[in-house]
Amino acid sequence: MNRLLVLLSFLFIFVLAPSVFAQTTDADLPSPGLLPDSPIYFLKPLSEKVRGIFIFGEDSKALYALKLADKRLSEAKALSDKGEDGLAADIAEQAGKENENAQEHLAKAEFEGKDVTAVVERLAANSARQQAVLEKVLEKVPEQVKAAVQRPM
Repeated sequence: MNRLLVLLSFLFIFVLAPSVFAQTTDADLPSPGLLPDSPIYFLKPLSEKVRGIFIFGEDSKALYALKLADKRLSEAKALSDKGEDGLAADIAEQAGKENENAQEHLAKAEFEGKDVTAVVERLAANSARQQAVLEKVLEKVPEQVKAAVQRPM
């Protein structure tokens, strides 16, 4: 009986569960959480900067910058869905800056002689995902703000 239970558990974990996890929405972006149109949004970037101070190592800083870029993209998509296109374009531009920040930290880590292959792979995956999200946002925004959304692309 125990063997059957273990076998069924492994079957669920390795066969059925991946198909459930593969059905995520919004290109695997994190939840946007507090949006820039909130009156207390200023606390979010403040806490992110404080958290960033306590991250050591250029490779870790690059990963953190990628995480922030994903958050900004998620916020831009949520704002675009709400119809706040100008604010969505500004946030999309911030996502591009975070991506550049990640690339700078990655270059520093590589210069220091650290193995950055895992971070480079994640950066490539994030760039492709961010490109897809920016294209979705670009479809929804009016012509006046399309240039701002295209800058991070």
